[in-house]
Amino acid sequence: MAEEDPFLNRNIDEYKVEVLLGAGGMARVYRGMDTRLKRYVAIKVIDFSHQHDPSYVTRFEREAQMIAQLAHPNVVPLYRYGEIDGFLYMVMQYIDGCDLYSVLSGYKNDEEFMEPEDILHIIGDMCQALDYVHSKGVIHRDIKPSNILLDKEGRAYLSDFGLALNTEVGTLGEIFGSPQYISPEQAVSSAKAEARSDLYSLGITFYQLLRGELPFESTSLTGLMFMIANETHPDVTFLRPDIPVALKEIIDKALQKTADARFQTGAEMVK
Repeated sequence: MAEEDPFLNRNIDEYKVEVLLGAGGMARVYRGMDTRLKRYVAIKVIDFSHQHDPSYVTRFEREAQMIAQLAHPNVVPLYRYGEIDGFLYMVMQYIDGCDLYSVLSGYKNDEEFMEPEDILHIIGDMCQALDYVHSKGVIHRDIKPSNILLDKEGRAYLSDFGLALNTEVGTLGEIFGSPQYISPEQAVSSAKAEARSDLYSLGITFYQLLRGELPFESTSLTGLMFMIANETHPDVTFLRPDIPVALKEIIDKALQKTADARFQTGAEMVK
């Protein structure tokens, strides 16, 4: 029998926990109801297995502190941070929609591709979000479709700052983020992550949305890191000759191996 979730159908302060939306290595995310303001919220609770782990507790606290400093139309905002029964939690805006990974999976299952106009809108929103968070001294370090949320109007939101780096605090040398999306410099060490590393990861996401698959995949992590650091990505038009040359050129520049050769800001990529 599955272990009963201790948070479902109970209150965390003024928030009624209703549905488990997802669970990762660090936290569980629920949809809840603000019983005072009568609106849905997203409630992120540190995972049961990590509630007493100092490194995870510190990371969770830093995530909340970083999000609290951000206020942008394309970044999911924080409403509240607290602790209940020894569990740290965050309450954030609930985005009524789905994540980009789910959308991409739907297209792949149907053997279809997203329209370039829709992709450009999403990438444009993310460019604006990244320029903003970078201006606040924050590097996300985990840009990928599952961390991009889409509401029913098509607006894209950057979420999940669990691996984000505050440039004033620094980082250790471990490789963070999802391997298929990290930049060549992050493949060497996460200590080399910078703002342009996020833009590279956005370029990988852009490539995946256009072509329906990732540019670099391997059965081993070592092999994948080698490919990211040394190999040229496959031509994005190979499976989709209908892709305009201008979009191919954007992809090619976004996925350059050295940061100086890439777009330097999201605004430059949008332009």
